[in-house]
Amino acid sequence: MISLSLSITQHNINRKVFDRIFSSKDLPSLAIILQAAFSPNLNEQKVAEQGLNQFQYAPQHLVRLLQMIVDNNVDMGVSQVASIHFKNCIAKNWSPLNDMQ
Repeated sequence: MISLSLSITQHNINRKVFDRIFSSKDLPSLAIILQAAFSPNLNEQKVAEQGLNQFQYAPQHLVRLLQMIVDNNVDMGVSQVASIHFKNCIAKNWSPLNDMQ
């Protein structure tokens, strides 16, 4: 199981870290950011949510989220946050086909 005991502030999540996460397949770091999104610390939540929103258009972002969702070794809470973020990205950016198309 991926260890997610370190908080986002302990990792000093900043632009360089987000760039590394979303330019590679660094799923453990993505898991830390997802965990921070449901942290009781409001500052951690805000930073994590801003980062996820900032990179929702990055190539392979939805694929990485799906990897987190289906991986049985990922903490259930992280998987649930990944699922919610995935759903929100789809709802926000994809519109259903209407009957006229």
